[in-house]
Amino acid sequence: MPEVFATAFLVGFLDWACIKAIHPHLDLPAEQTVGTHIDVSHIAATPSGFAMTANVKLIEVDGRRLLFEVEAHDGVDLISKGKHERFIIYKEKVDLKMKEKSTKKGTWRSKSCERGIRVSLRMHAHGPRNPSPTRSAVSCNYGPA
Repeated sequence: MPEVFATAFLVGFLDWACIKAIHPHLDLPAEQTVGTHIDVSHIAATPSGFAMTANVKLIEVDGRRLLFEVEAHDGVDLISKGKHERFIIYKEKVDLKMKEKSTKKGTWRSKSCERGIRVSLRMHAHGPRNPSPTRSAVSCNYGPA
């Protein structure tokens, strides 16, 4: 594989930018959002060492459904554009549904804290499998308790 910013990381980067944009307008932690659809094109390759910027705009609100226009730029080229749909959810209600579903399989874990992820709205690409944030805007953990 060529040493370029991978599409999977680009999708995650745009998703995170939408989360960061809407969080100040939610009643956290009770209200949160989940991504339900993403339709983006990855139109230009970005080599290692470039910083990417995501621009997101909320263009439609339909009840709990949010639709964002998204794009990313690497300082030279527009590298992606498209749309991303998210839904506002009530965390307690979703946690209960996930607990019920996981109980059916016998795998419910109440807290997640094993693996850490650092995400930033300005990322520095170090190859397709190792994007490294130039600064850490958010730190969150997930995984088995």
